[in-house]
Amino acid sequence: MGDVVANVTYNKDRAADQRAEKKEARSNRNDFRDQLTKMTRTLEQQVKDTTVTPEGATLLQAAFDEATTWLAANTSATSDQILDKSQTLLDKTTTLYNDDRTRFILFNEIKFWNVMVTMLHNENKVADDKLKAIQKNLDTNQLWYSKNLNDTLLTYQTKVDDINTFINTTIADTDIMAELNTKKASLDTPNTTVQLNQFKQFVEQAQAERQAREDSEFNMSRLFGKIYDGSFDAIYYAIMGALALYSGAILANQVMLRPPSIRILYFIWGCLCFFYVFPYYIIQSIRGKPPFFASYMIPLYEYNPDNYPNGLSFFQKLVMYRSGEYLDKARNELHKAAEAALATTK
Repeated sequence: MGDVVANVTYNKDRAADQRAEKKEARSNRNDFRDQLTKMTRTLEQQVKDTTVTPEGATLLQAAFDEATTWLAANTSATSDQILDKSQTLLDKTTTLYNDDRTRFILFNEIKFWNVMVTMLHNENKVADDKLKAIQKNLDTNQLWYSKNLNDTLLTYQTKVDDINTFINTTIADTDIMAELNTKKASLDTPNTTVQLNQFKQFVEQAQAERQAREDSEFNMSRLFGKIYDGSFDAIYYAIMGALALYSGAILANQVMLRPPSIRILYFIWGCLCFFYVFPYYIIQSIRGKPPFFASYMIPLYEYNPDNYPNGLSFFQKLVMYRSGEYLDKARNELHKAAEAALATTK
Protein backbone atom coordinates (compact mmCIF):
# COMPACT_ATOMS: atom_id res chain seq x y z
CA MET A 1 0.00 0.00 0.00
CA GLY A 2 2.88 2.36 0.86
CA ASP A 3 4.46 1.79 -2.55
CA VAL A 4 1.18 2.63 -4.27
CA VAL A 5 0.87 5.92 -2.34
CA ALA A 6 4.51 6.77 -3.08
CA ASN A 7 3.99 6.09 -6.76
CA VAL A 8 0.85 8.22 -6.82
CA THR A 9 2.39 11.21 -4.97
CA TYR A 10 5.83 10.99 -6.57
CA ASN A 11 6.57 13.88 -8.93
CA LYS A 12 9.53 13.22 -11.14
CA ASP A 13 10.04 16.85 -12.17
CA ARG A 14 9.76 18.09 -8.59
CA ALA A 15 12.31 15.56 -7.37
CA ALA A 16 14.70 16.62 -10.12
CA ASP A 17 14.25 20.27 -9.14
CA GLN A 18 14.98 19.42 -5.50
CA ARG A 19 18.14 17.57 -6.44
CA ALA A 20 19.25 20.46 -8.62
CA GLU A 21 18.52 22.93 -5.80
CA LYS A 22 20.54 20.92 -3.28
CA LYS A 23 23.41 20.65 -5.73
CA GLU A 24 23.34 24.39 -6.43
CA ALA A 25 23.10 25.20 -2.71
CA ARG A 26 26.06 22.94 -2.00
CA SER A 27 28.05 24.63 -4.78
CA ASN A 28 27.12 28.12 -3.54
CA ARG A 29 28.01 27.14 0.02
CA ASN A 30 31.47 25.99 -1.08
CA ASP A 31 31.94 29.16 -3.13
CA PHE A 32 30.90 31.31 -0.16
CA ARG A 33 33.26 29.42 2.14
CA ASP A 34 36.13 29.91 -0.34
CA GLN A 35 35.22 33.59 -0.62
CA LEU A 36 35.40 34.00 3.17
CA THR A 37 38.76 32.25 3.28
CA LYS A 38 40.21 34.49 0.56
CA MET A 39 38.83 37.65 2.19
CA THR A 40 40.28 36.67 5.55
CA ARG A 41 43.71 35.94 4.07
CA THR A 42 43.63 39.21 2.14
CA LEU A 43 42.81 41.10 5.34
CA GLU A 44 45.65 39.37 7.18
CA GLN A 45 48.07 40.50 4.47
CA GLN A 46 46.65 44.02 4.55
CA VAL A 47 47.15 44.15 8.31
CA LYS A 48 50.72 42.96 7.83
CA ASP A 49 51.34 45.62 5.16
CA THR A 50 49.46 48.24 7.20
CA THR A 51 47.15 49.10 4.33
CA VAL A 52 44.17 49.13 6.68
CA THR A 53 43.85 50.76 10.07
CA PRO A 54 43.73 48.50 13.15
CA GLU A 55 40.17 49.65 13.77
CA GLY A 56 39.14 48.89 10.20
CA ALA A 57 40.72 45.44 10.42
CA THR A 58 38.72 44.72 13.57
CA LEU A 59 35.44 45.75 11.94
CA LEU A 60 36.18 43.74 8.79
CA GLN A 61 37.16 40.64 10.73
CA ALA A 62 33.94 40.90 12.74
CA ALA A 63 31.94 40.95 9.49
CA PHE A 64 33.81 37.87 8.22
CA ASP A 65 33.29 36.04 11.52
CA GLU A 66 29.57 36.83 11.50
CA ALA A 67 29.20 35.43 7.97
CA THR A 68 31.21 32.32 8.89
CA THR A 69 28.98 31.73 11.92
CA TRP A 70 25.85 32.16 9.82
CA LEU A 71 27.09 29.67 7.23
CA ALA A 72 27.86 27.08 9.89
CA ALA A 73 24.51 27.56 11.64
CA ASN A 74 22.37 27.41 8.46
CA THR A 75 23.30 24.08 6.94
CA SER A 76 19.93 23.82 5.15
CA ALA A 77 20.01 27.31 3.63
CA THR A 78 18.87 27.50 0.03
CA SER A 79 21.10 28.61 -2.82
CA ASP A 80 19.26 31.96 -2.99
CA GLN A 81 19.73 32.55 0.74
CA ILE A 82 23.45 31.85 0.45
CA LEU A 83 23.79 34.16 -2.53
CA ASP A 84 21.91 36.90 -0.66
CA LYS A 85 24.18 36.49 2.35
CA SER A 86 27.26 36.60 0.12
CA GLN A 87 26.07 39.79 -1.56
CA THR A 88 25.25 41.34 1.82
CA LEU A 89 28.78 40.61 2.99
CA LEU A 90 30.27 42.14 -0.16
CA ASP A 91 28.20 45.29 0.28
CA LYS A 92 29.14 45.57 3.94
CA THR A 93 32.82 44.93 3.20
CA THR A 94 32.84 47.60 0.48
CA THR A 95 31.35 50.10 2.92
CA LEU A 96 33.86 49.21 5.62
CA TYR A 97 36.81 49.53 3.25
CA ASN A 98 35.55 52.91 2.00
CA ASP A 99 35.10 54.12 5.59
CA ASP A 100 38.59 52.93 6.42
CA ARG A 101 40.13 54.80 3.49
CA THR A 102 38.42 57.94 4.77
CA ARG A 103 39.71 57.61 8.33
CA PHE A 104 43.14 56.60 7.02
CA ILE A 105 43.89 60.27 6.32
CA LEU A 106 43.88 61.14 10.02
CA PHE A 107 45.39 57.79 11.03
CA ASN A 108 48.39 58.40 8.76
CA GLU A 109 48.80 61.99 9.88
CA ILE A 110 48.99 61.09 13.56
CA LYS A 111 51.36 58.22 12.83
CA PHE A 112 53.59 60.38 10.63
CA TRP A 113 54.02 63.17 13.16
CA ASN A 114 54.63 60.77 16.03
CA VAL A 115 57.52 59.31 14.08
CA MET A 116 58.89 62.58 12.73
CA VAL A 117 58.83 64.45 16.03
CA THR A 118 60.52 61.54 17.79
CA MET A 119 63.25 61.50 15.17
CA LEU A 120 63.79 65.25 15.54
CA HIS A 121 63.97 64.87 19.30
CA ASN A 122 66.58 62.14 18.89
CA GLU A 123 68.59 64.57 16.76
CA ASN A 124 68.24 67.27 19.44
CA LYS A 125 66.27 69.49 17.06
CA VAL A 126 63.17 69.54 19.27
CA ALA A 127 63.34 70.33 22.99
CA ASP A 128 61.77 68.09 25.63
CA ASP A 129 58.98 70.55 26.45
CA LYS A 130 58.01 70.90 22.79
CA LEU A 131 58.10 67.13 22.34
CA LYS A 132 55.74 66.65 25.30
CA ALA A 133 53.37 69.34 24.02
CA ILE A 134 53.20 67.81 20.54
CA GLN A 135 52.79 64.28 21.85
CA LYS A 136 50.00 65.47 24.14
CA ASN A 137 48.26 67.04 21.15
CA LEU A 138 48.69 63.88 19.09
CA ASP A 139 47.41 61.73 21.95
CA THR A 140 44.33 63.95 22.21
CA ASN A 141 43.67 63.57 18.48
CA GLN A 142 44.29 59.83 18.71
CA LEU A 143 41.65 59.58 21.43
CA TRP A 144 39.21 61.61 19.33
CA TYR A 145 39.97 59.40 16.33
CA SER A 146 39.26 56.21 18.29
CA LYS A 147 35.83 57.57 19.28
CA ASN A 148 34.90 58.90 15.81
CA LEU A 149 35.73 56.12 13.39
CA ASN A 150 32.87 56.90 11.02
CA ASP A 151 33.11 60.67 10.68
CA THR A 152 33.19 62.58 7.42
CA LEU A 153 36.16 63.24 5.18
CA LEU A 154 35.79 66.97 5.79
CA THR A 155 36.01 66.49 9.56
CA TYR A 156 39.11 64.31 9.26
CA GLN A 157 40.75 66.83 6.95
CA THR A 158 39.99 69.62 9.43
CA LYS A 159 41.67 67.59 12.17
CA VAL A 160 44.70 67.07 9.94
CA ASP A 161 44.94 70.82 9.32
CA ASP A 162 44.65 71.51 13.06
CA ILE A 163 47.50 69.09 13.80
CA ASN A 164 49.75 70.68 11.19
CA THR A 165 48.99 74.17 12.49
CA PHE A 166 49.73 73.19 16.09
CA ILE A 167 53.03 71.49 15.21
CA ASN A 168 54.11 74.35 13.00
CA THR A 169 53.37 76.83 15.80
CA THR A 170 55.04 74.72 18.48
CA ILE A 171 58.26 73.98 16.59
CA ALA A 172 58.42 77.53 15.22
CA ASP A 173 61.43 76.80 13.04
CA THR A 174 61.17 77.39 9.31
CA ASP A 175 64.11 75.15 8.38
CA ILE A 176 62.89 72.21 10.46
CA MET A 177 59.35 72.49 9.10
CA ALA A 178 60.70 72.66 5.56
CA GLU A 179 62.66 69.46 6.21
CA LEU A 180 59.57 67.75 7.61
CA ASN A 181 57.37 68.84 4.72
CA THR A 182 59.99 67.57 2.27
CA LYS A 183 59.99 64.16 3.94
CA LYS A 184 56.22 64.14 3.99
CA ALA A 185 55.99 65.08 0.29
CA SER A 186 58.47 62.34 -0.63
CA LEU A 187 56.06 59.72 0.62
CA ASP A 188 53.52 58.17 -1.68
CA THR A 189 49.82 58.88 -1.44
CA PRO A 190 47.90 57.38 1.51
CA ASN A 191 46.85 53.74 1.60
CA THR A 192 49.91 52.41 -0.20
CA THR A 193 52.18 49.69 1.09
CA VAL A 194 55.29 51.66 0.14
CA GLN A 195 54.33 54.62 2.31
CA LEU A 196 53.42 52.53 5.31
CA ASN A 197 56.56 50.43 5.06
CA GLN A 198 58.50 53.69 5.10
CA PHE A 199 56.60 54.68 8.21
CA LYS A 200 57.64 51.41 9.83
CA GLN A 201 61.27 52.05 8.95
CA PHE A 202 61.06 55.53 10.46
CA VAL A 203 59.54 54.12 13.65
CA GLU A 204 62.16 51.41 14.00
CA GLN A 205 65.00 53.83 13.27
CA ALA A 206 63.70 56.42 15.73
CA GLN A 207 63.19 53.85 18.47
CA ALA A 208 66.65 52.37 17.94
CA GLU A 209 68.32 55.77 18.02
CA ARG A 210 66.43 56.85 21.10
CA GLN A 211 67.20 53.62 22.95
CA ALA A 212 70.87 53.81 22.02
CA ARG A 213 71.09 57.38 23.29
CA GLU A 214 69.36 56.56 26.57
CA ASP A 215 71.59 53.54 27.11
CA SER A 216 74.72 55.61 26.51
CA GLU A 217 73.71 58.51 28.78
CA PHE A 218 73.27 58.48 32.55
CA ASN A 219 70.05 60.18 33.54
CA MET A 220 69.33 60.50 37.26
CA SER A 221 65.63 61.25 36.83
CA ARG A 222 65.18 58.23 34.54
CA LEU A 223 67.06 56.08 37.05
CA PHE A 224 64.81 57.18 39.89
CA GLY A 225 61.80 56.71 37.65
CA LYS A 226 62.71 53.10 36.96
CA ILE A 227 63.39 52.49 40.66
CA TYR A 228 60.04 54.03 41.56
CA ASP A 229 58.15 52.01 38.95
CA GLY A 230 59.71 48.79 40.17
CA SER A 231 59.52 49.44 43.90
CA PHE A 232 56.04 50.91 44.19
CA ASP A 233 54.30 47.60 43.54
CA ALA A 234 56.68 45.81 45.90
CA ILE A 235 55.99 48.30 48.69
CA TYR A 236 52.24 48.08 48.13
CA TYR A 237 52.16 44.29 48.28
CA ALA A 238 54.50 44.27 51.29
CA ILE A 239 52.14 46.56 53.20
CA MET A 240 49.10 44.49 52.25
CA GLY A 241 50.90 41.31 53.32
CA ALA A 242 51.91 42.82 56.66
CA LEU A 243 48.33 43.94 57.35
CA ALA A 244 47.04 40.48 56.48
CA LEU A 245 49.50 38.75 58.82
CA TYR A 246 48.80 41.23 61.61
CA SER A 247 45.03 40.74 61.26
CA GLY A 248 45.47 36.97 61.34
CA ALA A 249 47.61 37.29 64.48
CA ILE A 250 44.92 39.42 66.15
CA LEU A 251 42.20 36.82 65.64
CA ALA A 252 44.43 33.88 66.56
CA ASN A 253 45.30 35.54 69.89
CA GLN A 254 41.67 36.28 70.72
CA VAL A 255 40.74 32.58 70.84
CA MET A 256 43.30 31.42 73.39
CA LEU A 257 40.73 29.15 75.07
CA ARG A 258 40.20 27.23 71.82
CA PRO A 259 42.37 24.31 70.64
CA PRO A 260 45.48 25.13 68.56
CA SER A 261 43.78 23.90 65.38
CA ILE A 262 41.03 26.50 65.85
CA ARG A 263 43.62 29.20 66.44
CA ILE A 264 45.23 28.31 63.11
CA LEU A 265 41.85 28.54 61.35
CA TYR A 266 41.22 31.94 62.92
CA PHE A 267 44.66 33.07 61.80
CA ILE A 268 43.90 32.05 58.21
CA TRP A 269 40.48 33.69 58.34
CA GLY A 270 41.99 36.89 59.72
CA CYS A 271 44.60 36.99 56.92
CA LEU A 272 41.97 36.53 54.22
CA CYS A 273 39.58 39.09 55.70
CA PHE A 274 42.14 41.64 56.89
CA PHE A 275 40.24 44.43 55.15
CA TYR A 276 37.49 43.89 57.75
CA VAL A 277 39.42 42.61 60.76
CA PHE A 278 42.09 45.31 60.88
CA PRO A 279 39.70 48.33 60.78
CA TYR A 280 37.41 46.66 63.34
CA TYR A 281 40.17 46.23 65.94
CA ILE A 282 41.50 49.71 65.25
CA ILE A 283 38.07 51.04 66.19
CA GLN A 284 37.98 48.77 69.24
CA SER A 285 41.39 50.06 70.32
CA ILE A 286 40.17 53.66 70.02
CA ARG A 287 37.22 52.69 72.24
CA GLY A 288 39.61 51.40 74.89
CA LYS A 289 39.30 47.70 74.09
CA PRO A 290 42.57 46.81 72.37
CA PRO A 291 43.29 43.18 71.47
CA PHE A 292 45.81 41.33 73.62
CA PHE A 293 48.61 39.18 72.29
CA ALA A 294 49.97 36.01 73.81
CA SER A 295 52.42 35.60 70.91
CA TYR A 296 53.49 37.64 67.95
CA MET A 297 51.54 35.53 65.47
CA ILE A 298 49.88 32.19 66.35
CA PRO A 299 49.96 31.06 70.02
CA LEU A 300 50.51 27.35 69.58
CA TYR A 301 53.07 26.25 72.16
CA GLU A 302 53.01 27.04 75.87
CA TYR A 303 56.34 27.56 77.61
CA ASN A 304 57.65 28.08 81.14
CA PRO A 305 59.81 31.22 81.53
CA ASP A 306 62.02 29.35 83.98
CA ASN A 307 63.13 27.09 81.13
CA TYR A 308 64.21 30.09 79.03
CA PRO A 309 66.36 32.29 81.29
CA ASN A 310 67.68 34.24 78.28
CA GLY A 311 64.20 34.81 76.89
CA LEU A 312 62.78 33.72 73.54
CA SER A 313 64.13 34.45 70.10
CA PHE A 314 62.01 36.42 67.65
CA PHE A 315 60.91 33.30 65.78
CA GLN A 316 59.99 31.54 69.02
CA LYS A 317 57.84 34.49 70.03
CA LEU A 318 55.83 34.02 66.84
CA VAL A 319 54.27 30.76 68.03
CA MET A 320 55.00 30.42 71.77
CA TYR A 321 53.15 31.95 74.74
CA ARG A 322 53.89 32.08 78.47
CA SER A 323 52.08 29.46 80.52
CA GLY A 324 49.31 30.57 82.85
CA GLU A 325 49.42 34.34 82.40
CA TYR A 326 47.69 34.71 79.05
CA LEU A 327 45.24 31.89 79.58
CA ASP A 328 44.16 33.54 82.84
CA LYS A 329 43.80 36.84 81.07
CA ALA A 330 41.70 35.22 78.34
CA ARG A 331 39.48 33.57 80.95
CA ASN A 332 39.01 36.87 82.79
CA GLU A 333 38.05 38.59 79.55
CA LEU A 334 35.56 35.84 78.80
CA HIS A 335 34.07 36.08 82.32
CA LYS A 336 33.72 39.84 82.03
CA ALA A 337 31.93 39.48 78.71
CA ALA A 338 29.60 36.86 80.16
CA GLU A 339 28.80 38.99 83.19
CA ALA A 340 28.08 42.00 80.97
CA ALA A 341 25.75 39.91 78.85
CA LEU A 342 23.90 38.63 81.93
CA ALA A 343 23.59 42.16 83.30
CA THR A 344 21.79 43.31 80.18
CA THR A 345 19.21 40.54 80.52
CA LYS A 346 18.18 41.45 84.06
